[in-house]
Amino acid sequence: MKKITILGANTLLGHHLVTVVDNVFSGIDKTLWNYNDKRDGLKEAIEGSGMVINLHELQDLSLTPNMEELNKNNVEFVSELISYCKTSNVSVLVHLSTTYLQCSTKWPNVYGRESEDFGQFLNDFPFPSYCKSKLMAEEFLRNDLDNKISIVISRVGPIYGEGDRRSLVCDTLLVNKYFGFFPRIGNHKDMGVLQFTYAGNVAFSLLSCGQKLMNSEKNSCETVLICDDTPLHDFYSLILDGILDSKEVDTGHEEIKKTSTWTIPFWLIFFPYLFICWLVQLITNISNLHLSLNYLPSPNLIYLLLRHWTFYSGYKLRVFFDVKPFYDWETCLKRSRLYYTNLKTEEIEGPSWLSSTIKMTN
Repeated sequence: MKKITILGANTLLGHHLVTVVDNVFSGIDKTLWNYNDKRDGLKEAIEGSGMVINLHELQDLSLTPNMEELNKNNVEFVSELISYCKTSNVSVLVHLSTTYLQCSTKWPNVYGRESEDFGQFLNDFPFPSYCKSKLMAEEFLRNDLDNKISIVISRVGPIYGEGDRRSLVCDTLLVNKYFGFFPRIGNHKDMGVLQFTYAGNVAFSLLSCGQKLMNSEKNSCETVLICDDTPLHDFYSLILDGILDSKEVDTGHEEIKKTSTWTIPFWLIFFPYLFICWLVQLITNISNLHLSLNYLPSPNLIYLLLRHWTFYSGYKLRVFFDVKPFYDWETCLKRSRLYYTNLKTEEIEGPSWLSSTIKMTN
């Protein structure tokens, strides 16, 4: 493979993917392309590439997501991308999808493997509008390529790492700034687990999986869950006491405070919030008014983060693709601590649940 095209190079994953290409897979020419509404230069960026890695997506996990923008970025863009890959004789297309496609809010999602049977999840998607747009993109990829291109559909959950400007980790810093501390919600014994993955390991896995199919004699479409050795801990243990704990970082700033010493029962917060969200949606549907409260996070995001169990199996990634995390947990933790403890809240782009196609700034 002489050339690779990275679509969405100005995202957090794009930043780490460029680093992986330069430092681990040296000798590969790369073309970087960033999304624009007119999609100028997309066809030219793809021409001559053996592999295209699509990192562009729009994620909107708010109470009333913008369905038009989700369709434009996650569905129409992928449809156009497929046509360009066909005409440019691309060998491998690696597409960024989401683990939320095989996530239910009704029962725990524990060590599940890759699923393409969406009947059991379709009515239980935690973020219906976002998930349905990503599902349509996956269906395009499976049905419209006529086995002329090998496809890697990479399902990725929440990520963290250097260069991050918009994530659940950054949300924690914003809450800490506004309240002066981060409230402890729920009993430690009753907290769930939401799986996080280090962005550098995701980037390495995407490129490695693409190369695996590049070297294969037959074209195929493979779906794979991307995860690493980040511990499956509850939110407070992993983020507050782990990634954002600056006690081992000499340059850590003083803005990151410890959680409050008192605990708020989860249901005491969640049920009133659920009622507020229901009321806002009702008013929106009846009057077609768009309130500032429409930008609140979906209650399912809070539920997944603090109460539910959602983590997956990396069996296919490690056995079929023979890919192991490039960075061990100690390295991921050290790098992330150093970055986040020096990240100023003014540099954060905004809440992670609001629609955004850019998760990193130069």
